[in-house]
Amino acid sequence: MKKSTYLTTLFAALILLPSLSLARMTADQILKKIEKNNATPSEEAEMVMIIKEADGSSRSRDLTIKKKNDSQNRALVKLSSPSDLKGVGLLTIKEKGGEENQWLYLPSEKRSRRIVGSGKKKRFLDSELSYEDMRLSTYDSFSNEIVQEDEKTTTIESKPKNKNDSSYSRIKTWVYMKNYVIIKAEYYDTEGKLLKKVGFDKYKKYGTVWRAHVTDVKNVQKNRGTVMDIKKFSIKKLSDEDFSMSALEEG
Repeated sequence: MKKSTYLTTLFAALILLPSLSLARMTADQILKKIEKNNATPSEEAEMVMIIKEADGSSRSRDLTIKKKNDSQNRALVKLSSPSDLKGVGLLTIKEKGGEENQWLYLPSEKRSRRIVGSGKKKRFLDSELSYEDMRLSTYDSFSNEIVQEDEKTTTIESKPKNKNDSSYSRIKTWVYMKNYVIIKAEYYDTEGKLLKKVGFDKYKKYGTVWRAHVTDVKNVQKNRGTVMDIKKFSIKKLSDEDFSMSALEEG
């Protein structure tokens, strides 16, 4: 009888073990898993950025984003329209040691300049995305903590390790744990007030990775918004030259 009870208890423990292990994951472990599970060797996406003003008017930009992940994580954003913005580019490079740098190229100036300090808090192309938002490793510079869990999602709260390095006092991120994808996020300003809501929608799977085809950013304080809509996505081989200063400044 004792043996039967022991086996029953052991069997129950083995069934519960996966969920117990999952619950023990830290916020940093979850974020690293999201990053690892959704990193391709290299990829390219053709997108439309729609900027929505408070008065109901809107403007659109066509752009391409290329990414490469190896000893360095790199991303290159290039604008193809409208004509007055054609050729504008943003190059982001994260070194293996964790240092991350950004360069902006403006055809009108015919030179690239590095984005440093408070410049990272400025808006990219007058959208509701800042240069800080365009970084490859936002959460690395934050202290991350799980604040809520349910059967499907985990909510993570992130606070900047250095308050001077971020325009946000905290970020709340909702993670869908089945696929380890982010479904929404909230950004709070330096005074602790809600600034932006971001939704990630229309996920599609490419091989083993997931991509949200629609990212909707709403500035609740200014009643402005920015929608990023992927029109074409491919996992393709890209060379180091695709992320050089020459590639940034061409076109």
